[in-house]
Amino acid sequence: LYYVHRIDKRVPIEETMGVLKELVQQGKIQHIGLSECSSETLRRAHAVHPVAAVQIEYSPFSLEIEHDDIGLLKTCRELGVAIVCYSPLG
Repeated sequence: LYYVHRIDKRVPIEETMGVLKELVQQGKIQHIGLSECSSETLRRAHAVHPVAAVQIEYSPFSLEIEHDDIGLLKTCRELGVAIVCYSPLG
């Protein structure tokens, strides 16, 4: 699993995913993950190549990904993307 830990807002996510897709095709990595992304960015990235996991803060004290206006949890479930929590105990 190769993570994009910091998404560069100056580079379209489609371009980043295109390069990572080439690495998958070359057998250098198997899966692609994103860290701290929005629902919209996840959808755009997933359209280029399936995203295996999203790493995000998620704990009893940080439940933002569940909010309808953010929609990240819903999008992950819809696309079959695993959620990897950091700071799960807050």
